[in-house]
Amino acid sequence: MTNKLLKFTSLIMCCLMLFSIVGCSSANNAVRQIYNDGIHTYNITEYSNDYLVDSNGNSEYKVIIPASAGKWLKFAAEELVLFFNEATDTTLTVLTDAEIVDANSGKYIVLGCDNLLFNNASLTADKNILDRHGFIIKTVGDDIYIAGAYDDGTNFGIYAFLRTEFNYDCFNDSAYHIDTDVKNVKLKNYDVIDVPDLKVRLGGNWFYADDVALRRMRYVGRTSSDTIIGSPSSHTVFTYLSPDKYMKDHSSWFAVDGTQLCYTARGIPAEYEAMQAETLEIIKSEFIKNTRGYLCIFSQEDKYSWCTCTACSDTAKYYNDSNAAVIIKFINELANNLEAWMNTEEGLPYKRNFKILFLSYDKTINPPSKYNEAKKCYEAIDSTVICNDNVAPIFAPIQMDYQQSIFAEDNESFKTALEGWKPLSDNFNFYTYQCNYNYYAVPFNMWNNLRDSYSLYASLGGYWFFDEGIRKSVSSMTGWQMLKVYVTSKLAWDVNIDIDETVNKFFKYYYGPASDVMLSWYNEWRVHAQNLIDHKGLAMPSSVFGIIMKREYYPSSILERWLNKVDTSLKLIEDVKYSDYNAYSRYYDAICLERISLNYMLIELYEDDYTTDYMLKLKLETKNDMLRLDADQIPGNVSSLFSEWGVA
Repeated sequence: MTNKLLKFTSLIMCCLMLFSIVGCSSANNAVRQIYNDGIHTYNITEYSNDYLVDSNGNSEYKVIIPASAGKWLKFAAEELVLFFNEATDTTLTVLTDAEIVDANSGKYIVLGCDNLLFNNASLTADKNILDRHGFIIKTVGDDIYIAGAYDDGTNFGIYAFLRTEFNYDCFNDSAYHIDTDVKNVKLKNYDVIDVPDLKVRLGGNWFYADDVALRRMRYVGRTSSDTIIGSPSSHTVFTYLSPDKYMKDHSSWFAVDGTQLCYTARGIPAEYEAMQAETLEIIKSEFIKNTRGYLCIFSQEDKYSWCTCTACSDTAKYYNDSNAAVIIKFINELANNLEAWMNTEEGLPYKRNFKILFLSYDKTINPPSKYNEAKKCYEAIDSTVICNDNVAPIFAPIQMDYQQSIFAEDNESFKTALEGWKPLSDNFNFYTYQCNYNYYAVPFNMWNNLRDSYSLYASLGGYWFFDEGIRKSVSSMTGWQMLKVYVTSKLAWDVNIDIDETVNKFFKYYYGPASDVMLSWYNEWRVHAQNLIDHKGLAMPSSVFGIIMKREYYPSSILERWLNKVDTSLKLIEDVKYSDYNAYSRYYDAICLERISLNYMLIELYEDDYTTDYMLKLKLETKNDMLRLDADQIPGNVSSLFSEWGVA
């Protein structure tokens, strides 16, 4: 490439950077969804001359937990003590409410709604408002109360308190920020109530090494027995009704090709009743084993197939070609029977509010409803396909183009399907996707879809929410996936956050002195990615499985330009090595993590265009980064990749 052409390319890219990220994401002319019913009230004012932290960095406060505190309330206290110490160099003492003789004799940070001090302060944590993850923070006298209706909420309230007092924020499983050497912090008058817009959020990327990372990002584990009863998978029916166990004697329970259940038992009444009875016994046993969980997933196998028997086909035809009708009918009856059992002497010890969830996915994405032209709305075809209060769909549109807004023309069928589900359930759950499963290491541009989808899901009362990312047990992820995790964790809590501001904060703390250069690279990629959608034919259905890595999509000149930004960024952090080596190491690893994506594309697309020595250098560098950072981010076996590259 000539110098003149290089200058021209640089000029164009610099001009493109002038467009904001929001401007970028509006390019598909989608209708915007606005959700304004969230509860995120932060009234915090100066209160008195009392100090939370005095001029020497000391504190008179003690942390009070209930004597009966469970795992996550104890964890909340540990997190509060840990980060308070890091900010002030003062270690708070933790006591139980049973150890407090006189509640007026000290200064306390009181955790949990089952705390005696909380009750004595005449405070309430309303389950109907806060649900599982919401919380309140209140100042009463010289005490501070942090409480959810459940321990999860109290846990998440701790991080809001730390953010207010010490500018705490968590960016992923290994990186967080908190101010240090903090002194002279006056006691504040807290009047806070904060409830996530998407009520129960599960961490969607498998890089989370443990529950600590999930909690700090205000997620709960997808497999957590505190939430899920029975199988934690989304495709569970064969876990409960295994073909290996039941096919021989009850072949009618299974689809004609054996890949799914037959929810009508081929239309044979006796077999249907036997299938219901056996399923009830199995689900009952799960509720007996787990007294904490409240969501049970009973849903189809992950096969792009459905039962073609006459009973299933006729039912689907009657219900506007919806295969979901047979699922709703089956699970409604199952839930009724389970609830009836809970009101018996045997079942009463296990009684609780529960929901049985099923997937609206692939062959069951379309609901058994129809559009009423006169009323200008969708209606259930009949009452038998309206979900019971304790039955709810998980809307999982895997064939959607996640590179575009759900309101974009190309995604109209999925928005229409979702509209059709509205008269069938007051409870919505969502399973969405944020990466391409054939090209983990290539950046996947789902940013246009985030705001619109999350807002729409919140407006429909989204409850259980899982935004699936990288499905590999890696510690870190390239292709801007770490940024994506941070932004989506914030957006799932409050769908109206300022995304630009959130992105900028991530770059500031995650890349340190290299933040401006790394952000300029990210902004250039956003413009480039939008151009691929608008002008290069990258818009496609089922984009999570599409081909997103081609020479025409990523010219070598672009990849080289961005690799130069990596080199510049590494130089910018050099001075930090001598003042704060731990910070330098974090910045260095974060920059190298994004380099993996560029190197991978350059090797895979352009190996024959460069010298053997240069390619060997890139391969060894990439192998080292992937192994050191535990970022073996390809769908297949990383050892096979290194063998293919000749660097095993």
